[in-house]
Amino acid sequence: MAVPALNPEPAKTASRADPALRRAAPARRPASYGGAWQNRPLYDRAASSGSVVDGDPLNLTDPSGLATLQLGGAGSVNIPLGPIGISIPLGVGIAVDTGGHVGVYGYWGGGVQIGAEAEAGLSIQVSNAQTICDLGGPFANFSGHAGLGFGGSADFFSGSSQHGPVYGGGVTLGAAAGASLSAAVTNTTVKPIW
Repeated sequence: MAVPALNPEPAKTASRADPALRRAAPARRPASYGGAWQNRPLYDRAASSGSVVDGDPLNLTDPSGLATLQLGGAGSVNIPLGPIGISIPLGVGIAVDTGGHVGVYGYWGGGVQIGAEAEAGLSIQVSNAQTICDLGGPFANFSGHAGLGFGGSADFFSGSSQHGPVYGGGVTLGAAAGASLSAAVTNTTVKPIW
């Protein structure tokens, strides 16, 4: 015994004589319903639906908590040249984002400082960057440094990415001598490894 197929709506054909029988094209369904755009890359689906930015792509805010963590070694030399001097920051390490991506990063730069100081140590930084690749490029860095034997710095950085503004900060702890405030521009390179 054949079981008839379940079809809640009988098929209709368009007719020139009766426009009421013409049907609009079916709406595209999201991937969870097996829709037409299911095979598009995840980042493309998220960007087109606005889900990553909570439906607010103009402000590019991410209330879902996407972020990065950077662990590495950092150092700076702040050389006085009168009341204002030269700041030379640099560092390397590993960056991880909440999407599970891992990469290595390196940065260097230059700027101005007040005071005299040199330090090197373990750096721990966090940011609102959505991916580790958002950490690449130029950033403005502001730091306060202090120590005698042991010390470090408190750091703040900001820049831009394809996902909007990136803000972050953290600390560097280790060997230090002197005290200074610095403002610098750094260039960061990120190489994803996973």
